[in-house]
Amino acid sequence: PPAATNQYAGTYIGSVTTQLEFPGQYPLALAHGMTITIDISGGVASSDLYEDQNLVSTLVGADFTLTARISNSNLTGQVNFSGSVVNGRITGSVGGTVQQAFGTNGTYYGNFYAVKQ
Repeated sequence: PPAATNQYAGTYIGSVTTQLEFPGQYPLALAHGMTITIDISGGVASSDLYEDQNLVSTLVGADFTLTARISNSNLTGQVNFSGSVVNGRITGSVGGTVQQAFGTNGTYYGNFYAVKQ
């Protein structure tokens, strides 16, 4: 029989909302469209989920986590996109932490949603 991941293979199109919050500041929110692809072997990929990074992972059952690494002059850390595939849809949450160059910690949160095309 075909691998269990075959049933999820395809292109999923939707949107992501990400917020970054530092103590005592208003959250910085960003929302945009995105695409997630799942291949026949269960590989998960997205090139537009987070700031032009090509994120890749593997399905574990119907679940996956794509991780964006943040490393620039002002911030270091990571953002995790944890999703599940159910009935031709992906739903997921955003989480993660970053640290500013002068030591303040920030938290990422949000969600994403996509529909199989």
